[in-house]
Amino acid sequence: MKKFILSASLVAGTSIGAGMIALPMILCKIGILPSIGLIITFWFFMYLSALLSLELNLRAGKGLSIGELGQFYRGSFFSCIGSLSLMFLS
Repeated sequence: MKKFILSASLVAGTSIGAGMIALPMILCKIGILPSIGLIITFWFFMYLSALLSLELNLRAGKGLSIGELGQFYRGSFFSCIGSLSLMFLS
């Protein structure tokens, strides 16, 4: 249960972070409807990436990080790419 709460907190933290607070302030210049459309588009791509990560973990048969998924499916070079992308986003 503790792992689930920590994982959910990590996802919530990246979703509700400073970017989501700053987006409405930046997007107010283009209007309400385009802003809503862009926020929904951003949400969709985050949702899609979460589903893809889930699918890869289900196919692997165990819970793996992004770097470990790269190692599992494509080799050590993609492990480095996955790990670096996560470090860049953190």
